[in-house]
Amino acid sequence: MKLASPWTFLVTLFGATLALLLTGCQTTREQTLQRFEFKRLEMGMMFTMQFYASDKQMAEPAAIAAFDRIRELNMILSDYEDDSELNRVRHSSGSGRWIGLSSELWTVMREADRFSQETDGAFDITAGPLIQLWKRARRQRALPAEERLAEARTRVGHYYIEFRNSGRSVVLWRKGMRLDLGGVAKGYAMDEAVKVLERHGIRRALINGGGDMVASGPPPDAPAWKIELPRLDTNAAPQFVALRNAAFATSGDRFQFVSIDGVRYSHIVDPRSGEALSDRALVYVIAPSGMIADALATSASVLDKNKALQLTVRRNCALRVTRVFAGQRTKAESTNFKAHLWKN
Repeated sequence: MKLASPWTFLVTLFGATLALLLTGCQTTREQTLQRFEFKRLEMGMMFTMQFYASDKQMAEPAAIAAFDRIRELNMILSDYEDDSELNRVRHSSGSGRWIGLSSELWTVMREADRFSQETDGAFDITAGPLIQLWKRARRQRALPAEERLAEARTRVGHYYIEFRNSGRSVVLWRKGMRLDLGGVAKGYAMDEAVKVLERHGIRRALINGGGDMVASGPPPDAPAWKIELPRLDTNAAPQFVALRNAAFATSGDRFQFVSIDGVRYSHIVDPRSGEALSDRALVYVIAPSGMIADALATSASVLDKNKALQLTVRRNCALRVTRVFAGQRTKAESTNFKAHLWKN
């Protein structure tokens, strides 16, 4: 029998000792992490960052950099900022000119276009003219005139956007188009903010933007971040999901709606018909990224349940949709949704 060399035993012993030392160092670092929370108003809403860092000197610069990244993206993706890159692109609509895009705007518009293709237009960033009409309707508590809706519909359609990979450029073929990235920009901004935190050495974070969230690693003393699900009825028993290296998004009309002539109209518009949704809905999505969670939540609000579930499976996400129409409540969820619920 061939005996092992003494060097083999030394290497094995060294490896085991090093592993123990590294494990001990990791445990020590985890024990010394402190929880920090920062808030800042960006993109017209409050963003909250909770994360764990070794000290204040590490935490504050990281939070500032992450918030600054969200602000930077707002100046690219916003339809409210007159001089945003998005608005400079839409002002070219109908001119036939190809416009070069930044890597950020290209990434978001291309993902939005994929969702438009997959949903047959139920998700459509060209729906801006219709969204503006229904915003005015909520303010004035009066339905948009049919002729104005008809005119707005002539300027809506994802097929009026064409992309060219060379030069990362785009052309908007229809004059008077208005782009609205509200269904995808916030999620992308939170994805990018998490990346900034990670570059600063922070890998246990939760970012909340208007109720949608993106998480990296969990708190040191928990398997995941515990997120309470919003409820249609305040007297219903609370439920929670476990979020770790994933994103959570909701969509619905709990807060943004208007009642006109006894009909409840949501702030969510179906780009295909031009009409605001008139059933109560609450959508939960858990996805690999904030951008996908954001877009899927909006899409599932508009699609019928079967198509929403099919899209969820293709996108490797989890979904629950609750609807109330004419007093009748229905619920549909993907087969993997319950696996994400918090387990006590």
